[in-house]
Amino acid sequence: MRRASEWTRARASSRHRTAPTRPRRSSASTRRGRSRASPNGPISRRTVSRTSTSPATSPTCRSSNRPSTCARECRSDRPDRRRIGSLQQPRPRGGTMNDQADAGGSRSVERALRVLHEIAAASEPVSLSAASRAVGLPTSTVARLLKTLESSGFLRRDTAGHYVAGTKILQIGAIAVGNLALYNLAEPHLHELSEYTGETAYLAVPDGEDTAVYLRQVESPRAIRHATWTGRAITTVGTALGSVLGGRLGDGGFVLSRGTPIEPDAAAAAAPITDARGNIVGALSIIGPSFRITEEELASYGARVRHHADLLSTELHILPGTPPRRAAG
Repeated sequence: MRRASEWTRARASSRHRTAPTRPRRSSASTRRGRSRASPNGPISRRTVSRTSTSPATSPTCRSSNRPSTCARECRSDRPDRRRIGSLQQPRPRGGTMNDQADAGGSRSVERALRVLHEIAAASEPVSLSAASRAVGLPTSTVARLLKTLESSGFLRRDTAGHYVAGTKILQIGAIAVGNLALYNLAEPHLHELSEYTGETAYLAVPDGEDTAVYLRQVESPRAIRHATWTGRAITTVGTALGSVLGGRLGDGGFVLSRGTPIEPDAAAAAAPITDARGNIVGALSIIGPSFRITEEELASYGARVRHHADLLSTELHILPGTPPRRAAG
């Protein structure tokens, strides 16, 4: 009888395990009320979801120094993702962001100065497309730079919409040249050289190793004369001016040239101007048509240019505030 009852219960248990069950959706209230057996007694499912695996392995709350049981109470145990993200942020290539900003600003200034120089040095108004081709930049970039330069007064537009030098750049140039002692002192010497030779007389200063800028001139009174080069930067390779500025002088302290690559039909004579320390800071020169100047005349012109260059150098030496010339040797 006892075995029969046990067999009956086994069959009933087997039928209960193998019988198909319909999946049931458990509601929040059902989940909260349902309990699950555990070695320590019934624990609600809600408590299990909020409880760590064991006190021995649970994180410790920094504020209370006890096992953490609530995510809200133990936010201090969580890593600061914002801080980690800032620490792991890769550094931009080519330096810091400030360095890149400085480089971008310097590049914009350099581009604006290139555009300004091309337009200010042009002998006629410059269009937007011509300025873009001259500096090798996109038209949109040049248009933005031109707008800034125009609004600042460094450029202006004529009736055709082309760009010319504005009043600001003219003012800066006049003030800079007017403050240059060499520019003011050279005027009487240029007039005397032009009257003596009948040719155009120039004052030039070095602009790099093989370039010079003509600051001032007195034109020849003759109908056929040298073109105006005031304000222009020219290459001095193979010229009398280039030899003088480079310190390569002849026996008489001056240099003569005829038929140079820059002026194949011109003859020139040049002599250096020095400061109180003996450095070459500029040069005086005369230029005229080669067919009109003989070799004897060119040599006499060279000696005359050297004489006025020495006088101008002496005037520079005695200017107030000029440092004394160093002794030779």
